Amino acid sequence: MVSLSSAVLVLGLSFLFYGMVKSFLYYRKTKQVMHLVLLSVIIVIASELWIRAYGGRLKLFFDEYRLLFAILPLAAFLVYNHLREGRTAERLAKDRVRGYFEKYVSPHVISKLLESKNLKLGGKRQEVTVLFTDLRGFTSLTENNEPELVVSLLNRYYEAASKTVFHNDGTIDKFVGDAVMAVFNAPLEQADHVEKAVKCAVEMRLEFKKLNKELKKEGLPELGIGIGIATGVAVTGNVGSQKVVNYTVIGDVVNTAARLQGLAKKEEIVVTESVFKKAGKLLKNASMMKVMVKGKAKELVVYVDK
Repeated sequence: MVSLSSAVLVLGLSFLFYGMVKSFLYYRKTKQVMHLVLLSVIIVIASELWIRAYGGRLKLFFDEYRLLFAILPLAAFLVYNHLREGRTAERLAKDRVRGYFEKYVSPHVISKLLESKNLKLGGKRQEVTVLFTDLRGFTSLTENNEPELVVSLLNRYYEAASKTVFHNDGTIDKFVGDAVMAVFNAPLEQADHVEKAVKCAVEMRLEFKKLNKELKKEGLPELGIGIGIATGVAVTGNVGSQKVVNYTVIGDVVNTAARLQGLAKKEEIVVTESVFKKAGKLLKNASMMKVMVKGKAKELVVYVDK
């Protein structure tokens, strides 16, 4: 039979252990010194009770395994150091990913990238959807306006384009003059990347209609855009020199999207047949046509949405 004193001791120690855990959790949450002091007091009381109850047995135990307890601090330090190095390496890896992409993708995509266990930045072949957009009449815009105004308009154009790309979880690959290149399904894989790209194009067109209303009120030149979209296999990864590295997409799909963007008139969206088959329902006024583009031996079947 367990004696009453032993039962009370076990109950008291259990209560003190519960108090230790709760005090620690409260301190982590509130960072109030009061909870830290309470935790210290509970530890002292629990230690005293434990020693009083089991002091003799503890002495025999420590004498029996004194060699083990001699190396235990070193083992604990090595385990702690290993875990700390692992956390540091993980943090550095996340910082590296954040540094690569924080200017090119939305915060939502960055958080998904940091959660991903299969992210490869070295380069790989994969299916992507590429969206190109640029300004119509940009040459006359630069010739007829002051450079400061042109730069200001370009920045507003980039801002509007980037906002819609980020809203649809796309990646800004690059700005080239008055062109914006966006990629979907890289670096984060997206099952519906074609739909996301087309939805982005439709939203972008609406966004620029709103922007043009603002520019008109301000007495500034309006901005017309043309958009081209293609989907296909490309190589994605980091390219550059030892000092300058850029995450980009390389392949025929990029050239095709750029050519289609060149065919698009003001406020038109031109997509390949494969894009239309997957996301044509988002294009309400699309019509089919055949076109010849540079770099292609045969005519392409494309769909133009006005």
